[in-house]
Amino acid sequence: MTSYRVQSLAEVIMHAPDSEVDDLITTARHDAQSDKEPYDRVAVLAWVAQAAGARGRPRAVEQIVDAVLASLPDLTPLKSRAYAPMQFLNVAAAAISPRDQQRLRDAVLASAGAMIASRYPGQRRCGLWFCNQMLRPTASPWMPAADASLKAQVRAEAKRLAASLPRVINRP
Repeated sequence: MTSYRVQSLAEVIMHAPDSEVDDLITTARHDAQSDKEPYDRVAVLAWVAQAAGARGRPRAVEQIVDAVLASLPDLTPLKSRAYAPMQFLNVAAAAISPRDQQRLRDAVLASAGAMIASRYPGQRRCGLWFCNQMLRPTASPWMPAADASLKAQVRAEAKRLAASLPRVINRP
C-alpha cells in the first residue's frame, strides 16, 4: 500500500506549488522509508527522485540516493542487491548528478563482483550480465571501438578475478 501512496505523492510533487514541494518530498521520502521491504523501498524512492529532480531539488535527490545506498545491505539475494540500484538509476537517471550515478553504478558493480566470485556458473554469468548493463550508459553509436574496449576491460577483469579464486570455484 505504501508504494501507491508514494507514487501518488511523486505525481503531486510534479504539479504542486513551489512552496509545498519540499514538504511533499519529505513526506514521500518518509513514507517510502517506512516500507518494510527493502526492494520496494528502493523502487518507490525512484519516483520521488525523479519528481524532485524535475522540480529542481538536487539536494533532495542526493539525500534520496544516500537512502537508497543505505538500504542496499538489507537486500537479498545478491541479484536483487545489484538489480535494485540499476533500476533506480534507469528510472531516475535524468534527475541524478553524475557523481551519484557513479555511486549507484559502483554499488551494482560491487554486487556483480561478488556474483562473479561465486562458485556457481549461473551466478558468475549473472554478475557478468550486470557488468555489461553498467557499460550500456557509456556506449555510443559513434564510438563503437571505445564501447568494445570497455567491455573487453570488464571481461578481462572478471576473468582475472575468477582465476585468482580457489580452484573449486573455477570448476564449470
